[in-house]
Amino acid sequence: MIQQQPKGGRLARQAAMLCQDPVFRLYLDRRRRHKHALTESQLPDGTHNQNDAREWLCQACGIESRAELGPQLPSCRYL
Repeated sequence: MIQQQPKGGRLARQAAMLCQDPVFRLYLDRRRRHKHALTESQLPDGTHNQNDAREWLCQACGIESRAELGPQLPSCRYL
């Protein structure tokens, strides 16, 4: 029986947990409100979901998938 290794390394797993964290998604809501000068009624708390968080993280790190995260990426120093 062949065991498959989990996709990605330690940073990829940490990034996945971060995207599942409701407090991080709340941070993304508030960050976007501040950046675009929106009110809470225009962008309420709880707007960002796990997929939105994943997309934001991939864009911020310049990657297509969290599995690409590794210490070789300069953007990973923020994780």
